[in-house]
Amino acid sequence: RKLEPCFVSVAALHRYPVKSCLGEALQSAKLGAGGILGDRGFVVACSGQVLTQRECPQLAAIVASMQPGRALKLSLRDDSTAALEVSSSAGSGEEVTGNVFGSPLLGVDQGDEAAAWVSAAAGVEGCRLLKRSPKCPRRAVGSHWSDVAPLLIVSEASVAALCQSAGREIPVDRFRPNIVLAGSPGSSEPHAEES
Repeated sequence: RKLEPCFVSVAALHRYPVKSCLGEALQSAKLGAGGILGDRGFVVACSGQVLTQRECPQLAAIVASMQPGRALKLSLRDDSTAALEVSSSAGSGEEVTGNVFGSPLLGVDQGDEAAAWVSAAAGVEGCRLLKRSPKCPRRAVGSHWSDVAPLLIVSEASVAALCQSAGREIPVDRFRPNIVLAGSPGSSEPHAEES
């Protein structure tokens, strides 16, 4: 099938420092081979298993942002709990093994204060906040803990078409995209089964 030319623009940029948590809107982003710098470099884990919204929907209430000096700030969407700032040198430096979707991972524990905060926010005892170790064996694409690709991209038109098909509003942040495109007709986007 022949695709019609169209012009798109970037409607929004986002970075999600902690996998499966809310992220931050960006005005600009630095890109590397692994995607937006600082994206999905942390995870919440419990007993060696990385938690995602599939197992722990409460992660959707945690907002993560990177502060100057590479510190991580965690807060709740409703501001019901004091925010926590985790310095770039936080934690014991202890490397922890675990897995995400059956793949082994290696993370650096960010300490007891961060663990207590994420456990309370997630409503799950025994959680630990882990920063990706440079020696982590999991290599989806890049140096992050995204599911598959270094950049996740959606278009406003595709989300609108999905909402219409579903008969309800679905917020774009549900997909945790790094880039939201405007001006693209939803029907012209290639799908995995068409590739």
